[in-house]
Amino acid sequence: MLLKKNNINWLEIINGLLIISLFISINALSITLGVYIAVSIIIFFKTKSIEKLDLLPTKKDLLIISIPILIVVVSLFWTENTIRGFDQIIKRIPLLLIPISFKIQSLFITKNFKNRVLKFYILCCTLFSLYGISTLLLYYPVDFKTQLTFIHLRYLFEHEITYMHPVYCGLLCGLSSMFSIYYAVQPSSNKKGYKPLYFIPFAINLATLFFISARMSILAVMICIVVLVLFLRKYKFLFLMLLIPVAVSIIQNSYSGFRFYEVIELISNGSFKSLSDTNTLNTRFEIYSCVLEVFKNSPIFGHGIGDVQDLLFSCTRNLLGAFKYNSHNQYLEFLLSSGIIGLLSFLTFLVFLGRGLFKKRSVLGVLVFIFFILSFFTENLFARTRGVFIFSYIIYLFYFFYETEHTSNDYY
Repeated sequence: MLLKKNNINWLEIINGLLIISLFISINALSITLGVYIAVSIIIFFKTKSIEKLDLLPTKKDLLIISIPILIVVVSLFWTENTIRGFDQIIKRIPLLLIPISFKIQSLFITKNFKNRVLKFYILCCTLFSLYGISTLLLYYPVDFKTQLTFIHLRYLFEHEITYMHPVYCGLLCGLSSMFSIYYAVQPSSNKKGYKPLYFIPFAINLATLFFISARMSILAVMICIVVLVLFLRKYKFLFLMLLIPVAVSIIQNSYSGFRFYEVIELISNGSFKSLSDTNTLNTRFEIYSCVLEVFKNSPIFGHGIGDVQDLLFSCTRNLLGAFKYNSHNQYLEFLLSSGIIGLLSFLTFLVFLGRGLFKKRSVLGVLVFIFFILSFFTENLFARTRGVFIFSYIIYLFYFFYETEHTSNDYY
């Protein structure tokens, strides 16, 4: 061991503070993340020269984790607004620094660190959800029969209660729900009496997803539950997946303002053009239409990471007003900034990442990977600091700490 035991505990404390700061504010997260990376740098330089290489990812891993950053860095060569381009790159630096920090710290972290992190994350997210739901019910009397109730709920959660965008609230609660189910159904040596308790945070965080109508997160959780149950052959838990669409159906029939109604309206009408004015899927349709228009002008190399926002706004402002929308799709964002070459490079990154998690026998890691690739279809997660952190911290936690995950030969 290169560090004393007390230092190991400090590393775990810093990781805990990172998770707590994630639920507080972007400023708290940025400061804590800066300390976290600085500590990793100090550890690296204080290590003996002959042992430094052991602290870094392998050349293959370093190449893989560098791809999302390299794509946008290269696009700077044809970016006109270089200031905004550099700003976007700085926001995405954690995509590279967090996995490197994980690798540096992995030699000094005690056994089962990953499981402790995940369980602490479940606790923090559950308390976060309880605070949001209880505050809403106690201090914001809501008429649930109002047509736009659930859009109002999303607004309240973001601007007056949790101060977190519903997209990231949905991601956090969706991941927590998935982790809870994993610990509830996985084979383990722990006393079975404790495992059912994980259904409590599952239900609480799932309730938050319903309150904010986080459609993609709910769908992703459903799919991941099915994959997990089939993979572990715990077929009796399939009812959990069935309960979710049943709950959606009941809420939908009772409260017309539930945002799943918009999906039902789209399926019934068969066209975006025939949707009602209040249907938020109209906004998505207009954004994606503008993405295609902008893409046509530079399909091979894209427009550069610094110019995408202005080019997209030049189209959407005539349709959606003065608000500047991003692409609302991570794949399309790479397509606009770096063209077909950039998108193919990003897909290559995902293939290698998913393959690596599977080879490391990380069951939950593969589920997390599925959750993220589904979320990429509806949100541009790398557009904001919180999204960058959620992806890079959670996904690389499984990539570099796979050896501590409970596995069974029956899984494969």
